[in-house]
Amino acid sequence: MSIPAICIVGWANSGKTTLIEGLLRQLTAQGMRVGVIKHTHHPLPEDEAGKDTARFQAAGAATVTLANPEGALTREAGDKRLTELLSRVRDVDLILIEGFEKQACLPMIEVWRDPALPMRSPAQWRRAVVTASPCPGDLPVFAPGDIEAVAAFVLSLTAGQRGCAGAQAHIYLDGQELSIVPFVQRMVAGVNRGLLSTLDGYHEGCEITIRIGGENKQ
Repeated sequence: MSIPAICIVGWANSGKTTLIEGLLRQLTAQGMRVGVIKHTHHPLPEDEAGKDTARFQAAGAATVTLANPEGALTREAGDKRLTELLSRVRDVDLILIEGFEKQACLPMIEVWRDPALPMRSPAQWRRAVVTASPCPGDLPVFAPGDIEAVAAFVLSLTAGQRGCAGAQAHIYLDGQELSIVPFVQRMVAGVNRGLLSTLDGYHEGCEITIRIGGENKQ
């Protein structure tokens, strides 16, 4: 089953990490298991020159796992897409994502500190704004310290994702099914159902089949 996910988006130093910390405390106090995915442009701590991890990767290792009695951390070479990162998260009830506003097709909460700056999240995915400033538009607005209300909104927002978690999409190329992660399955299914829902004959729960033939070659 796909795990519900939501993005916390905003400019640098807007308070995204602080908001996620508050949400983690609030949601885990309610008995939820919450995972976090964060996008950063800074070097990872294990990348420091001379560290064992950096030395192993410089020698050609594709992955390096650091382990101690408190847990383990795996470092992989190469940039990772959000869809791939989401597919690897297991055994949690909710995923909070910091950033990835250019990749994610997911509900987003904008943390907006400086009214002189435009909002960073795409309007079609923005569902609420956390700010201490007057905010234009008709979206829900929360004060930065009102973590309890934001957490309740997150749960109501992701309840819809839980409801459509069973939606699946299968894509075939010349009869061979492609392997796609649940997040992409849900996105493809949702987009196609949305496009076709206005057509005569469509009904909720129906199975949709789309066939696109290749160009005939002489």
